[in-house]
Amino acid sequence: MGAWSKLCRPIVRCQLRPTPLAWLRPIDSEHSAIWQCLVGEGSGTIAGLILTLAVAVDANVLIYERMRDELRAGRSIIAAMDAGFSRAMGTIMDANITHLLSAAIMFNLGSGPVKGFAWTLAIGVLTTVFSAVLVTQVLLAWWFRAARPKTLPIA
Repeated sequence: MGAWSKLCRPIVRCQLRPTPLAWLRPIDSEHSAIWQCLVGEGSGTIAGLILTLAVAVDANVLIYERMRDELRAGRSIIAAMDAGFSRAMGTIMDANITHLLSAAIMFNLGSGPVKGFAWTLAIGVLTTVFSAVLVTQVLLAWWFRAARPKTLPIA
């Protein structure tokens, strides 16, 4: 039996169950460990979600503190917003690359809930970087165009 058929066997031999992602859940117990590692059922997933939330808050705090520093230095609102995002980018990327490396190590060396934690952490870090850097910047730009504030509320 080839490697491709070994990888596809859990997906091909699935049955429909009334749970989320039911079409992927394996029938036999041989592949249930793989399912639990990838989906992360249990305490590892909950811990990964909590850490992801903390990382997201940390990224936004870094951005807003850098904006506040730039406003104190006498820059305009737009310049402070731009400099806040650009100055915080290095710190955010450094922290999140470190999290991704640790998640990769945990996924390769761990088992069970540790793999679920690593998987959840990696997905959370990627979505956090996307939302903290791109989405927040777009939302602030839209808010600035609509409100035309004289000062930022964070200053």
